[in-house]
Formats: sequence, C-alpha cells, structure tokens
Amino acid sequence: MRSGTLRLNDRDYAVRVRNRSRGNPFYETDAGTVCPIDMNGDGVFAERGSVTVGGRSILEEQVIPRTPFVLDGQLLEITDINCEGKHLALERTTERLHHVGKLQPC
Repeated sequence: MRSGTLRLNDRDYAVRVRNRSRGNPFYETDAGTVCPIDMNGDGVFAERGSVTVGGRSILEEQVIPRTPFVLDGQLLEITDINCEGKHLALERTTERLHHVGKLQPC
C-alpha cells in the first residue's frame, strides 16, 4: 500500500493506493486497485459500507480507478496509476454518475 496527498483546488486530500489482492505487487487502473481518499478531510478513511452501481460493497471513501466520483464538487476519474503506485493521474469527466444510494440495516 502507498500513502500520499492529492491536491485539488488548493486543498489537500489524504490518499492511499492499494491492491485488493495481497499477491499482486503492482498497481493498475482496474478493479484490482482501490484508492481510498479522505474526501471530508477528517483525517480518517470512512469505514462505513456503501454500494456501487455493480452492487459490490465498498467503503464510502474508496475510489476504483476509471470509475467517476465526486470530490470538491467536481466529477472526476482516476485515469492512470504507475505500476509502483507513486503517481496518480486525475481528470475531470463528463461520464454520468449513477447514484444508487446507501443501504440501511434492517
């Protein structure tokens, strides 16, 4: 796992890059790599679960590369990660963001 800072609109956000599989030492822009981002700046990565469009359970502040997400009021996407996880490329996107909502316990 790698940790660092993402800068957007003169604001810094803590970010991590990690693999879903412990057996893969390299990072790629696919569903095998996840990027938790401290979106609300509270110093903690959210541990509360939510659901993606694909129906997989993920953490609230967890971002999957090449999947749109909102940060600081902008629709963004992680478009590239170098294989060592030392560099992320972030771009604005016009891809539609589907809001599924959060599931509450019964």
